[in-house]
Amino acid sequence: MSSAGRQPDLSAVLVSHHSAAELAICLPELRAAAQEAGLQLELVVVEQSEDAQEVARIESLGPDRLLVAPNRGFAAGLNRGVEVSRGEVIALGNPDLGFAPDSLASMMEALAAGWDVVGPQLTLGQVLMPPAESQTVVAELGRQRARRTRRATHRYLRRYLQQCDRLWAASEPVAVDTLSGAFLMTHRQVLERIGPWDEEYFLYFEETDWLRRVRRAGYRLAQVPTARVEHRWGHSARPAAQGRQYESSRQRYYRRWSRMLGPWLTSRRTPRPPCPEPWPLEGTSATEATAAARWLVTASPWGFPAGLLPSTPEGPVAASRSFVEGMPLDSACLLLRWADGEVLGPWVRPLDAAPSSTAS
Repeated sequence: MSSAGRQPDLSAVLVSHHSAAELAICLPELRAAAQEAGLQLELVVVEQSEDAQEVARIESLGPDRLLVAPNRGFAAGLNRGVEVSRGEVIALGNPDLGFAPDSLASMMEALAAGWDVVGPQLTLGQVLMPPAESQTVVAELGRQRARRTRRATHRYLRRYLQQCDRLWAASEPVAVDTLSGAFLMTHRQVLERIGPWDEEYFLYFEETDWLRRVRRAGYRLAQVPTARVEHRWGHSARPAAQGRQYESSRQRYYRRWSRMLGPWLTSRRTPRPPCPEPWPLEGTSATEATAAARWLVTASPWGFPAGLLPSTPEGPVAASRSFVEGMPLDSACLLLRWADGEVLGPWVRPLDAAPSSTAS
């Protein structure tokens, strides 16, 4: 905890909604990462359930400030937490996070080097998660076109995976157009100049909107590949249960930033995903299969966005299981083969497959 008399080096604002179980894992790791970096940390938790038992559980975890508020959305929670925080550097995030020991140190170094808003390399287990997708009319139109045919999907994937690989292979901060809102770090002066997050977004796209305002003001965004933060995706907000909210926020965002094309873009019908084709692994050892290509795993039926699997002797199907088990989804995930800049495809379904073979 931060001492009352000393200005904290870093204030971390986390928004919770029935997330005491996640915070019980997150807060000790956050404290340990701050100690590793030699940072005086202030922990601010905004609990929006108004559940007395939940509040008591979070109090027992010892945050420096615990604010109890009505559930007016993620942006509203962050704004309130920022108002009471005292640090000149502020981290904004979800409660379902895990921190590598040197993660905060790497992000603080990036801010000291001149970047204005930074985000970590997010992981899920050992899987490197993809960078946040650009949310412009041009980028969204490209994704929509990529879903029309299998050939268009593969063409898009080639370009997309090359961009991902640039970030996955980096050892220094990389300039990006946007970042994931799961965990961000910035200077207080940036927040004061840009203003609060738009509370009309109850959930989803609130960080995208704010970061677009940040870039429009001339500030620079970077992803810090050496800062590893695990995002136990979907544990604090289940996407399957938030479909209408996601679509509402998406429409608000595009109509705000493109009044002419936004309504047309968000009204376009999403095509049905392609039927995955099996790729048999029989006759090829797991080691040879891994050495012959890089492997990615995705929850998307179109293959993007996708995370990079670690290379393991057990092979790609076995390596994907921790990712599949960590995703709060009922449907199977897909594996992609990728080598020499080409998506080799077709697909396999790790939930339907034994470690030595695949099934359609």
